[in-house]
Amino acid sequence: MNFGRRRHSMVFGNETSLYLVAGFAGVQFGLLSSVEKYDTRKEICMLVGDLVYAVDSAACIADYNILYVFGGGDKDGNPVNFVQAFDTTRNTCTLLVQPLPRPAKLLRAVLWDRLVIVTCLESCFIFNIEKQLWYPRPQFRSGKIHFGCVIENQRLYVFGGGNNVRDPATGVFGWILSDQIRYVPVADIVEDKPAQWMGAEHHRLPVPCLVHAYAAVTAATGTRR
Repeated sequence: MNFGRRRHSMVFGNETSLYLVAGFAGVQFGLLSSVEKYDTRKEICMLVGDLVYAVDSAACIADYNILYVFGGGDKDGNPVNFVQAFDTTRNTCTLLVQPLPRPAKLLRAVLWDRLVIVTCLESCFIFNIEKQLWYPRPQFRSGKIHFGCVIENQRLYVFGGGNNVRDPATGVFGWILSDQIRYVPVADIVEDKPAQWMGAEHHRLPVPCLVHAYAAVTAATGTRR
């Protein structure tokens, strides 16, 4: 797949469909509101609809036939609190009545049963899809941006990422990157327990880095990676 210089939020709708949601297409075209569907069997990508608002750096999950798009940045780079729901059967989009508790971008979202865990540098929340309610879990915020986030074996894993900090001597911003892989039981987040992150000391990333694409997959040996 070649999407040029565009960047999107990506989410699998099912085993044969990958959705490319909103994003940024460079200075000429700016923010995108588009929703594109990539057919993994036919290797064809097509425009299927639009979000209500164009956003960049949003988090997405797929729940049955609905793509939920959490937050993101607007055309001026400011975080927003919209939660947009795109129906993949009707190819229409609506706004949820209950927005994010606070505006946020550079988010990650993972689905666990009927709950969505949404986390970022400064905050973490649980979203109950059925009740359409939010529950704050600030103690489980990532503390970094551009990190990977998956749920595996009843654990929430956070790996890599970084912080963009200013050198007090020069005033120049630079990255402090991480190779750490850490995890916490999902039950601790749901039950609002104190955060006790555990590190996978023997399983670090090959190099400290920012993470933009990530997934839990089953290898040919039957192990999960």
